[in-house]
Amino acid sequence: MRTIIDRRTALAGGAAVAAGLMLPGRAAAQSGASVSLLIENAGHLDWKKSGDEKIAFDRRAIDTYFDVWLANSDGSGQVDFTTPLSGGLNGLPLLKHKGCPAFHPGGEWIAFQAQKPFLPSHLDLYANPGAGLLNDLWVARQNGTGLKKIFDIPGGFLTNINALLHPHFNHAGNKVYWAQRIANSDTSDMGKWVLKIGDFNEANPQLITDPLVIDPFPGEDHFYESHGFSPDDQHILFTVGSAGNFDIWRMRLSDGELENLTPASDGVWDEHSIYSPDGSKIVWGSSQGLTWQEGLFFDLETEFWLMDADGSNKTQLTYFSTPGHPHNAAIGNPQYPNISACADSAWNAAGTQFVGLVITGNPLTLQRGTGPIVKVTLP
Repeated sequence: MRTIIDRRTALAGGAAVAAGLMLPGRAAAQSGASVSLLIENAGHLDWKKSGDEKIAFDRRAIDTYFDVWLANSDGSGQVDFTTPLSGGLNGLPLLKHKGCPAFHPGGEWIAFQAQKPFLPSHLDLYANPGAGLLNDLWVARQNGTGLKKIFDIPGGFLTNINALLHPHFNHAGNKVYWAQRIANSDTSDMGKWVLKIGDFNEANPQLITDPLVIDPFPGEDHFYESHGFSPDDQHILFTVGSAGNFDIWRMRLSDGELENLTPASDGVWDEHSIYSPDGSKIVWGSSQGLTWQEGLFFDLETEFWLMDADGSNKTQLTYFSTPGHPHNAAIGNPQYPNISACADSAWNAAGTQFVGLVITGNPLTLQRGTGPIVKVTLP
């Protein structure tokens, strides 16, 4: 393994996709995974690994803004978490987006992103949890106390280049990891992004003023999206997006060694990767064999796939975009039965199930980031 596996070289064989051929290492045989509908009208999510095993998710309300909600692991007991924390001198901004929740491994804290209060409403679409324009990073205890902003993203609406996405805690509980847009770009429509890791003190959360900045490909402008730590906290997973390709990469934090885990995927959208609790597997969403017209989002179709932690043994798990398949029927999307994009996922503590967001083609959810949450049980 080279210290940096060149992405452009690794993708040289991607022309097979355009020819409609299955690439080596991508087994599309029926996986035997079972799927059940858990929560309707939901968004980005996490599954608590301890205690009450709550599921946190964001949801677009009737006022069009996202809030963070909590539910039991069977989908019952759904409660709005962030609306009661909004308003007042020290509360969250009213009528602004809040989303992308992440549980602290200790079980007490929840991190999430929240839109700045002064952003004009015509920019709200770009500030939702899936885009993150001028979103700050906040934490609060699951019981609703201790609300605090821990990262204040720079910039104002006249210089609206900064965005923040997908916070994740490490398994030791002393780090928090996110992706951040820091500049416009002449070479990337999505701008220049970096990855950041800041210290977190569970006993007394503080504003992160000097996070570690990670630019996996210095001198190049890419979209990056953070996807969490390996169970031993030695690696991070993230998406690299540019020039019609979205790939899953991992980085070893000790020396910056990089590896593309989806190298043979030219023209394929690979995103939203997460390690299994024992670190042996990774689940992610891929458009392999499905529809994606480069430059568009709303025609995107992806399914959940599973691979070993080194990128081998790739297997398709779900078939939401296959009419007549039980998975397609499970999400209840009869008007647009062939348009489904698998996004965020989170494992249970045992590593036998995960919950995942399936973005559907329902007209009410076309502005990205919403759809049903399903529970996938591995064979």
